[in-house]
Amino acid sequence: MKDFIWKLIHNYHKVGNWFKRIPNWQDKAICECGEVEIMDHILTECRLNKSKDIWQEAEKIWKENNKNFKWTKPDANILRELGAVKLKERDKIAPNWINERYIEIVAETTWMI
Repeated sequence: MKDFIWKLIHNYHKVGNWFKRIPNWQDKAICECGEVEIMDHILTECRLNKSKDIWQEAEKIWKENNKNFKWTKPDANILRELGAVKLKERDKIAPNWINERYIEIVAETTWMI
């Protein structure tokens, strides 16, 4: 997972624009849904890979186990900064175990996608 996040932070995954410079592979830069295939799209936006459904399941798990802190839907920035995430609710910082649980759910969900 550390390698995956490092590649995400440094835009090093071989998707999208990486294929545009390879002759006869330019078509691989586009997702089947028609969007440019970048990691943000793959992990949080693509309707064809069911990522939105998977994130909804993660939110459901969160809500079943954490009544005091709202689910924060991950975006590209949260995924890139996952190790440093600190949740807040009305200026109240979440205890470490809440942050750790959130990081665990988000990391596992990202890995599933």
